[in-house]
Amino acid sequence: MSDLASLFTLVVVSLGLLFFLAGVVGLLRFPDPLSRLHALTKADALGLGLVVIGLLPQVSWPFTALKLLALWLLMLIGGSIAGQLIVATQFAAEAESDGDMAEFGDGGDLLPAPDDLATDGAAAGDLAIVNASNAANADDTATRASAKAAAEVELGEHQPEDACR
Repeated sequence: MSDLASLFTLVVVSLGLLFFLAGVVGLLRFPDPLSRLHALTKADALGLGLVVIGLLPQVSWPFTALKLLALWLLMLIGGSIAGQLIVATQFAAEAESDGDMAEFGDGGDLLPAPDDLATDGAAAGDLAIVNASNAANADDTATRASAKAAAEVELGEHQPEDACR
């Protein structure tokens, strides 16, 4: 039985190491950071899972097996969270370099598109705020002034010049 368990461990851990190697090759060969991240996280998660499964027959105490499985589970959770944060940072950096930060709010949260907002009641104020924040990111003052005027019209605060006389 010991020889069979050792053979199983050898084969499965070797497969896990091959997945680690594939992740490293993907990290080195893919052109952009998101593709590199995808290749690395998927291959490493599967590689570590195979290494843990391969080591399970070698442990003598069940608590040690639970620690190995907990290690794999924590790596899966931590890898997922880290991957999401890296992707959000990458998207924000790309949008900032393109000058299109209007779709990002504080902390990288996406603002709703103006078409998704209702045009009556309190949501009209939200639409005006979105338009004003879009204008705040613009560089020329004419765009800001026209967006402010459009926001005032949407809120019903704009009075035509003829009405003032």
